[in-house]
Parts: sequence; C-alpha cells; structure tokens
Amino acid sequence: MNTKSAVRLPTNNAPYPEGFWKNCIWRGAGVFLVMLMLTSCARMTDSVATDFSCQAFGPINWSDLDSDATIRAIKLHNAGWLALCVN
Repeated sequence: MNTKSAVRLPTNNAPYPEGFWKNCIWRGAGVFLVMLMLTSCARMTDSVATDFSCQAFGPINWSDLDSDATIRAIKLHNAGWLALCVN
C-alpha cells in the first residue's frame, strides 16, 4: 500500500510558490510607473489651490531694520507670487 499523500507540499514549506513575491514586486513597480506617467501630463498651475493661495496671500514688504537674508527671502517669495498669480 502506498503511504505517500497525493498532494505534494513545497520543499521549503513556504505558502507561496518560488518567485511569487519577486513577481509581485515587479508588477507593483510596473503599475506605479504607469500611474506616474499618466499623472505627469496633468497641469498643476490652473488648480483651485493656486487660485485660493493667490487670493489669500500676497507680496510681502520689508523694512530697513530687516537683515539682508530676510530681504532676500522676501524678494524670493514675491518673485514666486508674481510668477504664479500675476497674469
């Protein structure tokens, strides 16, 4: 009489076949890259967030008491605001 079972278990006692997780990682990376390519064509400058920030914030003024580093930071902020909000 044959005492061996008809079902063969993996030799490493793993619940998944060999290479299963490697294939899952590659498939997940592929899906991620496709999603990245699809969203890379979206325009971000015409969003509601930009409209709100242009209404809520504006250029900053500086005084003679501000340091040179503060004035540079304010000028950088104002340049960014002008580039986003002034048509």
